[in-house]
Amino acid sequence: MGNRTMAVRYARALADVLSGDTDLARVQGELDVVAQILRDDKEIHAALLSSGLSRARKMGLLELLAREADFHPACRRILTLLAESNRLSHFAEMQQAFAVLCDERRKIVAAEVVTAVEIDPGQEQDYRRSLERLTGRQVRLQIRVDPTILGGVVTRIGSEVYDGSVRGRLRRLQTRLRGE
Repeated sequence: MGNRTMAVRYARALADVLSGDTDLARVQGELDVVAQILRDDKEIHAALLSSGLSRARKMGLLELLAREADFHPACRRILTLLAESNRLSHFAEMQQAFAVLCDERRKIVAAEVVTAVEIDPGQEQDYRRSLERLTGRQVRLQIRVDPTILGGVVTRIGSEVYDGSVRGRLRRLQTRLRGE
């Protein structure tokens, strides 16, 4: 079984034992906390992925973290299962797969908006509303600045790209002129 497939199976099993949006959101937040700790604390990261540390010690470390942070029992269990099966190195993939499942179940679509300059909160809200009308779903918006697009906006929703940038318009104009 590939790493991605395994991560999706763990994520789906976790999502299946949770009831309702509240639990999904809570566990997603808890997994985000664990991911942040693994990114920020190199000692914990190294200890959990070390072949020199026994499974029991890894599980004890995770249990201590989960108890101190008052994690949902399902979150505690998935961390224990990953430790027991020596699959903690796949935690990030599982966490990402779980986030995708949570979005699907809560009818949320992720959208990336790339602009040439910073936008203010009012413009961000306008983009969000427009994309929600377009998709018919709640939108989780990520905004990124890329001055190379010159102006306008490039929006990506899943595999769909809506290129309203000046650079994109110039490229389309150039293609038309060459074709004529």
